[in-house]
Amino acid sequence: MFKKILIANRGEIACRVIRTAKKLGINTTVLYSDIDEKAKHTQLGDYAYYLGGNKSSESYLNMDKIIEIAKDSGSQAIHPGYGFLSENVEFVKKCNENNIKFIGPPENAIRAMGSKIESKLIMQKSNVPIVPGYNGENQDKDFLIQKAREIKYPIMIKADLGGGGKGMRIVRNENEFFEMLTSAQNEASKSFKSAKVLLEKYIENSKHIEVQVFGDEHGNYVHFFERDCTIQRRHQKVIEEAPSFLDWETRNLLCNKAILAAKAVGYQNAGTVEFIYDIDTNEFYFMEMNTRLQVEHPISEMITKQDFVELQLRIASGQKLPMKQEDIKIHGHSIECRVYSENPTKEFLPGSGKIEFLSEPKNEDSLVDPDINVRVETGVRQNDSVSIFYDPMISKLVTFGENRDLAIQKSIKSLENYKIYGLPTNVAFIHKILNHPVYKSWEFDTNFIAKYQKDIIQPLIDEENSQITDIDALKAIIVKVNQQEINSKILSKYKTPWNSLNSYRVNYNKTKEFKVKASNESDKYHSYFLEYLNGNLYNLYDSSKQIIFSNFKFEYLQKESIIRIIVPHKFIMNLSFYLRNNHEVILLKDSGEQRKIEFQADDYGIVEDDTHFGDKSIVNAPMSSTVSKIFVSVGQEVKKGDSLISIEAMKMEHILKAAQDGKIKKINFKQEEFVESGQTLIEFEKE
Repeated sequence: MFKKILIANRGEIACRVIRTAKKLGINTTVLYSDIDEKAKHTQLGDYAYYLGGNKSSESYLNMDKIIEIAKDSGSQAIHPGYGFLSENVEFVKKCNENNIKFIGPPENAIRAMGSKIESKLIMQKSNVPIVPGYNGENQDKDFLIQKAREIKYPIMIKADLGGGGKGMRIVRNENEFFEMLTSAQNEASKSFKSAKVLLEKYIENSKHIEVQVFGDEHGNYVHFFERDCTIQRRHQKVIEEAPSFLDWETRNLLCNKAILAAKAVGYQNAGTVEFIYDIDTNEFYFMEMNTRLQVEHPISEMITKQDFVELQLRIASGQKLPMKQEDIKIHGHSIECRVYSENPTKEFLPGSGKIEFLSEPKNEDSLVDPDINVRVETGVRQNDSVSIFYDPMISKLVTFGENRDLAIQKSIKSLENYKIYGLPTNVAFIHKILNHPVYKSWEFDTNFIAKYQKDIIQPLIDEENSQITDIDALKAIIVKVNQQEINSKILSKYKTPWNSLNSYRVNYNKTKEFKVKASNESDKYHSYFLEYLNGNLYNLYDSSKQIIFSNFKFEYLQKESIIRIIVPHKFIMNLSFYLRNNHEVILLKDSGEQRKIEFQADDYGIVEDDTHFGDKSIVNAPMSSTVSKIFVSVGQEVKKGDSLISIEAMKMEHILKAAQDGKIKKINFKQEEFVESGQTLIEFEKE
């Protein structure tokens, strides 16, 4: 076994590899860019080496620098994680040339499976069914559109070397073919250094099923059954679960085909064979093979009671697989929810910025213990930042249950205990999916999110009610009072009745008026009166002095960062919150929803105008990003819906379109220039 390994990655996967390495007594060398100097993985590793820069090309894709660090640190092997260099043949070659073991498959397997075109040809020869389409070398756009006509719309354009949903576009008619082709090629070129694409028939009513396989250096192969990865947005997975809905006959057939695929290329170490399952015909087709550990590997670990990173390390060190196929059984059901910094209400635009508040579900830190049913795989903590330079995934919430229903309920409950503030997240979005009857029934396909978006995509800030509720007012006032109590204790050197905000008075109870409003109300404030009673009890009155809650108390649970409100004989509630400033309280509700309550200007500060009105005569950057292409010029007449400019953030390309007809007055940025979120990219001439 290795004594020291280098982890050529960052974030949650680096933390995941470190955890198993520590269990096995292996020292770890980790890498960091400028922005990752104080990151979680940097602090967990035994040794941390500086790469420089922030862009992937300057840091985690700098092959020569990584090899140099591996040699200088005395690392015997490199674990690539996923993404970055995990499927880069050139990097594997450099490792071999420098006598450093690559913890993954050999060069020939990565090369064969790294190209979707070549892999499909190999699968055809190995009797593994593939999706109908065009997999050839001719990349002339006129030739490709002719092939699209032969395949018949809808079709899928895919980057040959792609993965993670990048370089993929669905084309439903010929009018949008060239725009989608160009966009897919641009994204593919930036992400994978190759603009080559292939065309496939897009199977509308389908599921995405993948099989986890392992091979050792002695010719032994096993699978760890299949995962369902059907719930996707932007062709990227959101929720995965294991096992899938398949019956045992179909499961065995599918898994055996995956083993055939692995044997066809002499595969070694961890890999995933992905299939598209046609619901209408009950047929499945090979899509691609990912020659690395997958993001969703924890759910397969949970149902088979295995540590896949440990298997990777043992196989890479020359050991045989420690089990045979008949030894591997399915136990229960596991679900993984990918928590992203993104805004589902704005077409899943990725977010970036500081995580101002973070309270995670209880992380029962084990890999294979059957009594453990929650894992939070993450690489961030409170006050860390999600950068535009890397993937916006915050964590993976992994749950386990004896059956699918129990696993779903465990996931729902865990999401209700997941509180994040400071940037947009998809927590509420995932919560609504898990509660949706179609999801619970298994009767969903890859278009689930598009079909049911009205049910599952809701504003992150709950603005449904036109007026603040008494419960919301009570919660916000308690947060404010709690903060005042804490501040008074910090500022006071001596405990006396005169510097305390508690209930002690000589002749009367103290009453204070609070004027609050929901953030969606213009200037309409509601008065509430809080009366301080003896024994740290309170009464809450409305504006007409009618009592709402009587003789209640609250306690601050510092370790959990929550306040418990106790109204005798009525209710007890645990309140998660974030006090953004002295006049603004963010109530963090269950399932990721939020409600913002503002206090009227007082001696603690002035209320700022947080209202934004859409101005269609300008086009602002929806996120910090880089301008990748400009489709228009100054003076050009455009129609509503025309493509204006494309921007790139977090390795994804986004095309911004005109919200109205008009003439371009000004273009404020050039191609490849960096823009901050909210900056004006294009201005129209006003009528």
